[in-house]
Amino acid sequence: MDVGAHDADVLLTFVRTDPDAPKHKGISVLLIPTGTPGVTRRPFGSVASPDDLDFNEVFFDNARGPAENLVGELGGGWKVANGSLGHEHTLLWLLFAERLADLLVDFHPVTTLDSDRYATLVMDATPCGGWARRRWPGRPAASRTCPPCRC
Repeated sequence: MDVGAHDADVLLTFVRTDPDAPKHKGISVLLIPTGTPGVTRRPFGSVASPDDLDFNEVFFDNARGPAENLVGELGGGWKVANGSLGHEHTLLWLLFAERLADLLVDFHPVTTLDSDRYATLVMDATPCGGWARRRWPGRPAASRTCPPCRC
């Protein structure tokens, strides 16, 4: 399934609406329909997969989005961007934490090097903050704790 800008009907854009404002101010979020005059989309493949057109160049040549397509407050785009990135980072951490927990359960060190690697995994997992208790709710309390930190 393609999900690139070349398949989109609307683009979420971060645009400078106040050129005199400091760099993190004066940015707004606009939804711009892809059929807007001046919007050009050019899909391209990655180095690893030239035929997989997931990436796009998008050009805005004197394209104007309707004012009613403003997302949030005028000049409030930085807040929207940070909120979006925060959600993305949280999801990435949850995926990482799940893989890390599986590694801790499945990994049985044999050599000194293996023990060092295991110790690194344990240190990386220590800030899990009770995540393991939520991951294994059906197990008895003593067995559902995170192995390294017993949280």
